[in-house]
Amino acid sequence: MKNIKSVRIGLRATVQQQSLIRKAAEIRQQSITEFILQSAYLSAKETIMDQRVFFANNKDWKAFTDALEFPPKYLPDLQKLLSEKALWDE
Repeated sequence: MKNIKSVRIGLRATVQQQSLIRKAAEIRQQSITEFILQSAYLSAKETIMDQRVFFANNKDWKAFTDALEFPPKYLPDLQKLLSEKALWDE
């Protein structure tokens, strides 16, 4: 097995942030360090993947751009959900 060198990453958090992170780490049965590192790593991968170029043939591109021209459909249940206060906003 190859020896993998690790590096230190330091950060500061509010008491509220630390408390929420600790609770989530406990749910996953991980240390706070493991939880933060895994969460940050997955978020970084997702952010990078979101920046990828995608390709579409002419028909699919036309359907995509046409869909952007229509106003969004009003969905009352979605509106209600989006207006609720999130756990991390408490």
